[in-house]
Amino acid sequence: MLLAALFGGMSIASSSTTAVHALAYPLGGKYHMPHGLSNAILLPYVMEFNRDACTEKFRDIAEAMGLPVSGLSAADAADRLIKSLFALTRDLQMTVSLRDRGLTADDIEGMVEAASKVTRLLNNNPKPMTREDIRTVYNRLL
Repeated sequence: MLLAALFGGMSIASSSTTAVHALAYPLGGKYHMPHGLSNAILLPYVMEFNRDACTEKFRDIAEAMGLPVSGLSAADAADRLIKSLFALTRDLQMTVSLRDRGLTADDIEGMVEAASKVTRLLNNNPKPMTREDIRTVYNRLL
């Protein structure tokens, strides 16, 4: 785990992070959800949001992961990647409902406010993410 954390830190230091981390911070800071878990839960939703801006890259990731995408269009391969990430969170039995962690619709606005202030990460995102986009992602997790 220490080596994995080192490699993760090294990759983030050279590439930075994007909206998924910005949306994860409020879950950890106020609701004490582990950062790795919040990122894992949010990742497929944020990738789904970013899909049209990253289709080719997502196809490449799907290929690198060994997903059966040969012969698929880049868009279909990207969709398969995102679906595989949703399936992975289910297979690992991660709690993906914020309600299961005690959050309600009343908590969403505070999380949107907090996440929207993490501009150093939101500015790295492949496409702009508005407060409404952030709200939509969080609401899908309720």
